[in-house]
Amino acid sequence: MEIRLDNKRNYLERYNDLLKQAKNVQEILEIEEKIRVLEEEIESTTGRLKYLSDLVDYSTLNLTISKIEEFKYNPDNRDRFSERLKQSLSKGWYGFVDFLLFMIRIWPFWIIVAGIVYLWRKIKRAKRKK
Repeated sequence: MEIRLDNKRNYLERYNDLLKQAKNVQEILEIEEKIRVLEEEIESTTGRLKYLSDLVDYSTLNLTISKIEEFKYNPDNRDRFSERLKQSLSKGWYGFVDFLLFMIRIWPFWIIVAGIVYLWRKIKRAKRKK
């Protein structure tokens, strides 16, 4: 873009020289029109270059660096029955605790269900008495 901008500035200088050498009004008007167009293009290109320069100035580069660790297989702890039993009991306990917490978390649902069961029994008893 800078090369194009330099070329347009060179053309502008040439047109200014031609304007000084113009003999009649027709030539002056034609050259001034071309100068006006070139000046607009130069301003536009200059603005674009400034915009791109600002984008580069404020750009951010994010890097993520991680270290790859070697896999170390430890057959002693993995294959022992006692270790596997311990892991199974631990996972089972956490599963049970998660289930209890879920049941507690949905307490509003339990209140609604209790209300529906109460109304259903009340209606059922009222039908038996009739």
